[in-house]
Amino acid sequence: RDASVLVEVVEELRDDKEIVLVAVRQLGRMLQYASARLQGDREVLAIAIKRDGLAIQFATSPARADRELGLMAVRQNGWALELLHESLRSSRPLVLEAIQQEGQALKFAAETFQTDRELVLIALRSNAEVLRQLPKEARLDPEVLKAASMGIRLRGSGGLQYFQTLVA
Repeated sequence: RDASVLVEVVEELRDDKEIVLVAVRQLGRMLQYASARLQGDREVLAIAIKRDGLAIQFATSPARADRELGLMAVRQNGWALELLHESLRSSRPLVLEAIQQEGQALKFAAETFQTDRELVLIALRSNAEVLRQLPKEARLDPEVLKAASMGIRLRGSGGLQYFQTLVA
């Protein structure tokens, strides 16, 4: 069965839980075509989010504020932090999960976490690109540079040149 079938079905079928479950099992983002009722259904959401953390963007507002679903989403895709309710972006454990998965997600965390040295170092180890978010003086800190060097995804001379552009 093809998940894209949900795009073409009539509205009443978008509220059929079994049809929606088949679709989101294949492609989590098919949640966007489910009825509003099913976009708030925990079982449907859990399956969609485990498949694609970014599917949480199609969940109801209360679901985007749900700690368990939020954690599931950022574990699957750190970028999902941006899509969560502000209260979850202010949760240190949730932010930590997100930045371990994708360091750049730090920019979506509550402001106090964006300058938290421990979180910044963890984010840098995940992705050196986080250096671009830091003030110039922070980019000169030896510990920051060491953490960032672990987060470079390019190796060899290309990685070194890339790192130099991040520090500049």
